Amino acid sequence: IFIAKFSVPFAYLWKQGSLIKSSKLSLEEAKADLASEENLTYYEVKSMLVKAQTARRLVELYKTSVIPQAETSLKVSTAGYESGSIGFLDLLDSERTWLQFQMEYYQYLAQYWTYVAALERVVGEDLMPFEGK
Repeated sequence: IFIAKFSVPFAYLWKQGSLIKSSKLSLEEAKADLASEENLTYYEVKSMLVKAQTARRLVELYKTSVIPQAETSLKVSTAGYESGSIGFLDLLDSERTWLQFQMEYYQYLAQYWTYVAALERVVGEDLMPFEGK
């Protein structure tokens, strides 16, 4: 019969236990950091999506309603000026309004594409691939 004896120093076991506890704490901290990043990313995606949808609605509103109405108003003002029923300043005001609405349209269009680009950055994918690819 062969009997093997070995001894493990108590300090070694205590050190290993301490390392295990430290590793568990590091793991929990990493999990908390991951959850925080996931929440932040989710909020960022949701926020950018709402902003992009709002800008898109404004672009469509200006394109289908606001600018055509301003163009109609400008045409009416031009006809009124040519017939002598309205003054030159009224005509200029109609044109200024029409130009202002066009500028706002392009600002909203730029905002929309900015938000789409931000969404693509956060998501990491091309959300609006071009037809020619």
